[in-house]
Amino acid sequence: MNLLKSVENTIANLVEGAFGRVFRAEVRPMELARKLAREMDAHRTVSVSRVYVPNEYSVWLSPEDRERYQGVEDEVIEELCAYLLEHARREELILASHPVIVFHTDEQLTLGEFGIQARLVRSDGQGDQAAPRPPAPPEPEERGKTMIYSTSARVGGPVEEAQARRGAPPGGMPSCVRVTAAGRSRTSARPTA
Repeated sequence: MNLLKSVENTIANLVEGAFGRVFRAEVRPMELARKLAREMDAHRTVSVSRVYVPNEYSVWLSPEDRERYQGVEDEVIEELCAYLLEHARREELILASHPVIVFHTDEQLTLGEFGIQARLVRSDGQGDQAAPRPPAPPEPEERGKTMIYSTSARVGGPVEEAQARRGAPPGGMPSCVRVTAAGRSRTSARPTA
């Protein structure tokens, strides 16, 4: 089962990446749903007999994407919550409470980029009768824990720019050592200044 899911994710990433590079597009609700489910799966907490998953999600959108959802934001959020509930039921995952999703605007994101922050928050114990409360703003130490997704690939993005500043070879790590001499191994290679 995990092998099939891995193959499916690999194919989906390849297809989404190829189309994202060709067509710079806004964020679609189905794309948000798939990435929210991926975040749910990535942040599983295994206990003795259950697997718990996050129940609060902050979705950061670009100003252009956020504007698209102005009139229907509540309906989209309700639909995304239903999707997460069904995903959790299908995968036999435990939510501490009904999922809560809140949209935020991030001025640093461009069209087609969005971020998701998932948190597992303890239930208030009031059952399903209580109205879901919006997630609290992220704590300062949690602000860097938001997964950023994009519908398009950037040319010369932050990673490439950082590597250029450090003098790293394009596409390589700054600590890479390429040994081209025959009969030499990586253990005999010594960096020189």
